[in-house]
Amino acid sequence: MDIVVWLRSLGLGKYEAVFLENEIDETVLPNLTTEDLKDLGVSIVGHRRKLLDAIAALRNDASGKAPSAEVATASSAPVLAAHKRRARLIAQLHEQAIAIANDLSAQHKATRASVAKNAQRRKAEVWLFSAGAFLLALGCIVAVGCIFAICL
Repeated sequence: MDIVVWLRSLGLGKYEAVFLENEIDETVLPNLTTEDLKDLGVSIVGHRRKLLDAIAALRNDASGKAPSAEVATASSAPVLAAHKRRARLIAQLHEQAIAIANDLSAQHKATRASVAKNAQRRKAEVWLFSAGAFLLALGCIVAVGCIFAICL
């Protein structure tokens, strides 16, 4: 039995990569529990129910006949290998995306800190300029007062 084809027949092909990554095959599948499905990331209750019902149906079918030694045919082996490669590639791309997101988050935090620091610096510069202008005006008033006092 091909797990990928089975998942697609249930309308749950989105879990192909997870099942392949965790090496879920026709020997492991009949023993999966609700906890196992949760561990695999099947978080939607409806999807878990579909899978558990289909697994129960597989168990019932298997109890009526002996397991076949030729479950995987020669034609499905290349397909399975391609699916495994695709699942590994998806996992690698996922890890890269997470790393990029973490880098962007760190850059964003650094930029925000820099902007905040520059804003504080600008406030200090405005305050110093205002204080300097006040002192200059005060000095001019004192100078005019001194000149006025000398002239009288």
